[in-house]
Amino acid sequence: MSGPTDVTPTQASPAPLDELRRAVRRGDVEVARTLLEVDPSLGRASSASGGSLLLEAVEREHDEVASLFLSTRERTGGEDLDLHESCALGRPGAVRRAITDDPLAAETVGPAGFLPLHRAAFRGDADSVMLLLETGADAGASSENAARLTPLHSAVAGHGRARADSDHAAVIRALLAGGADPAAEMNGGWTPLAAATRDDALELIGALGGPTGA
Repeated sequence: MSGPTDVTPTQASPAPLDELRRAVRRGDVEVARTLLEVDPSLGRASSASGGSLLLEAVEREHDEVASLFLSTRERTGGEDLDLHESCALGRPGAVRRAITDDPLAAETVGPAGFLPLHRAAFRGDADSVMLLLETGADAGASSENAARLTPLHSAVAGHGRARADSDHAAVIRALLAGGADPAAEMNGGWTPLAAATRDDALELIGALGGPTGA
């Protein structure tokens, strides 16, 4: 009688959503494109940490992947951006629509503990920042995470990743006009001015009222 046959278990293929989440983390355009073409409903899928995969792609600076999500949404009923997505993408028109539909959305904490104002400030989107402030967003609100960043800190941090349409100095001026405290400290003791000085961001240093040299 023959002995038992050894059978090697077959590893199950990852679910499409899990595979797409990995593609977003890696910035894998081709895998993301294939998955979204097979199942366009994934264009509105959530990330494992909350928020949308579109938002995660934007904040990881995987622009091609983010564009795939946007085009997929456009083909299946429209972009339908929420407020956090609109702020991260620098879309003041979408920001206006979102806060018109729900003014309290400006107070909603999103993924990683950031408010919409933090995301708009990081993007360098002065128009969206002013819209949020007009709606009543707190210019000095701290992020609900360990860093405890204010929107001013976010503006300084985003300056190093500025896009062609970004204006972080204008964001800082709008936040200061809205009551933000330039001396506010994040966890670790850094003020926005100290962070801008560390980065040698002269335009931001000037907007924050610091010395810019001769």
